[in-house]
Amino acid sequence: MYYYYTVSTIGIHPWWKKHLTGLQIYQFVSGVVYTAVYFYYYFKDVQISFDSVLPSISFKTGCTGELWAVGFMFFVNNTFLILFSQFFMQSYSSKGKNSREKSRNETPEVKKRS
Repeated sequence: MYYYYTVSTIGIHPWWKKHLTGLQIYQFVSGVVYTAVYFYYYFKDVQISFDSVLPSISFKTGCTGELWAVGFMFFVNNTFLILFSQFFMQSYSSKGKNSREKSRNETPEVKKRS
């Protein structure tokens, strides 16, 4: 990815940009799946009891690690997955290209002040 950015800044546009974006989307999907599996195994033997008015939930942790870190990773991977998927659809699908070309061809009128 950084090689692509480096060569793009000097004016070279590699043919494999679309494939790189696809690999990044795959990376974020794997991260989402990994964190979902982690959450599944983290909350082991979940028990809900109704001793009082409010229910209480207890569980044994099945995995080690910080839950907040995995939650943050889940949030980041989902965010990047959405953003990169939108970029991929806008850049490489025929529908996204057509709407982008239309907006380029339409130039707004500028009114001159008298």
